[in-house]
This record gives sequence, C-alpha cells and structure tokens, in this order.
Amino acid sequence: MRVQRGFTIIELIITLVVMGILLILGVVNLTSSQTKSRDTERQADVSNISSALESYYTSGSDDPNDPGTSKAATNTYPAANDLVGDDSSGNPAVLSLLRDLDTNALKSPNGGTDATSVSSTSLVPLASPTNFNTCLDNNGGISAALSCISTGDPHNASNKGDANAPTSKNDTYLYVPYTLRDSSGDYHYCGDVSDGTSGECSSYSLFYWNETQKKVIEVDSRHDD
Repeated sequence: MRVQRGFTIIELIITLVVMGILLILGVVNLTSSQTKSRDTERQADVSNISSALESYYTSGSDDPNDPGTSKAATNTYPAANDLVGDDSSGNPAVLSLLRDLDTNALKSPNGGTDATSVSSTSLVPLASPTNFNTCLDNNGGISAALSCISTGDPHNASNKGDANAPTSKNDTYLYVPYTLRDSSGDYHYCGDVSDGTSGECSSYSLFYWNETQKKVIEVDSRHDD
C-alpha cells in the first residue's frame, strides 16, 4: 500500500513566508500606486485652477457685480479676499470669478468635500498679509517668502507660516496673490482694498503637497508685472 507523504513543518513555514512576502509586496505596490494617483490628481487640479486664474486675468468674470469685470481691462488676478464668501447672487465667489474652473479641481484627494460650499473647498487664500510681508522681510526675496509661508517658520517667529499651508496633514491648494506696490520694487501681499493694494494683483503662486516627494510644490502665474 502506497503512503502519501504530507508537507513537513519546514515546507509549510517556507510556503507561509513566501506568501507573506508576496502579500507585503502587493500592499506596497498598491500603496505606491494610490499615492502617485493622488499626486497626479493634485497636479491636475492645480493646473486647472491655474488655467482658470489666467482666464480671469485676460477675460474677467461672468458676474457684472464682481470686481473681476472691472479688473479685466487692467490685467490682474483675483485678490485673496475676492475668493472668500459668496458673490452678489449668493453663489461661492470662487465659482463666479473663475468661470472656466472645473469644480472637481476644488476637491483635493484628502481635502475638500464639496466644491459648491465655500467652507469645504480645497482652494484657500493666504490667511494674513502679515505672514507674507514678514516672511519677505526676513528672507530677502519673493521665492523665500513664499517658501516660508508654505513650509512653516524657518526663523521660529510666531507670525510666520500659514494655517492653510499644504502639509501631509492639510491637503489644500494655497493661493497667494501678490503685487509690486512701491518704488523700490518690493512685492506685497494682495488681499483687498483694506491692505492698500486695491486688489490689483500682478502675480500669484499656488502651493500643494506632493506625497511622493514629501514636499510642497509651487506653481507660479504666467504673468509677473
């Protein structure tokens, strides 16, 4: 009578180890693929937002009561506060001003949940001009100032950085408009009439988080007057 031999303990252990390794590799590849997919979505969102901002620069907005209509002739970008709140019709201002914007671009992979709600979009303006000007003064240049805003405070001052700056835990698209305001050619934060810039924004930078590279990516305006 022929006796059928089963697996030995060693063979079972080897089999389980191989299966475990294959499972781990599969999970790693899946995670990497998902991460790259989110990065691709963020890049596409910011590209869409940037294109809509450039369209605003050349064509203004659809709503005749919005400041974008009068600004079109002077070729400017929206001031930070222009994108906050509702327009004259009660719709989110960002959707009226950026008429060519795909609303899906306002929802980052881990951020905004509703593009039609101001409080739930992932596109947020710089919260305070103090952040911008302080970063600029202490870092000596526009790029350094924007880096200071987006990555935190390199000089450990409490008034630097921005609560809305994109990080691994805050998946936002930060909009930072700025302008050349004085004779020395210094850049300044472009918020609204109250901060002295009269909303005439000559340039902007957008920031978003890249999971793969683990850093903040900056996208600048096509115009820099």
